[in-house]
Amino acid sequence: MFTATTANTATTSTRLIKAMDRQHPVTISYVKEDGERTVRTIEIFDFTISKDGHVLILAMQRSNGERRSFRLDRITAYTIHRTRYLIERDETKLPSAPTLNHPGGPAVLLDCPTPAALGDHAAMTDLLANPVAVLADLLAD
Repeated sequence: MFTATTANTATTSTRLIKAMDRQHPVTISYVKEDGERTVRTIEIFDFTISKDGHVLILAMQRSNGERRSFRLDRITAYTIHRTRYLIERDETKLPSAPTLNHPGGPAVLLDCPTPAALGDHAAMTDLLANPVAVLADLLAD
């Protein structure tokens, strides 16, 4: 078991990506938008970027099996457990790939595996550290 506070976002994201890859559940202390503090145990299955540019953690909540998203910057502390995932996800119920409106033209559909799904930790760390630049590079191609 590993416990930490989230003073360094890059370190936190790297550790959470490793927990996801190894299928270790994570207990997070989280501050909701309204300021309410909660503690939840989650099983992370992906990372994404919100329309506002925030890093989102997509996870299943252990207490009820529901799919949730959590902003990385709102996690105040976390504990990575040694146990394995228990919840089975139904892939058919996941939303389709997001669309981004590019200033130079029509919407672009981003429907490709995430760097985390491909096991590319360096690319995922780059994405989490500077999502705007990485997405701009993707849209420029």
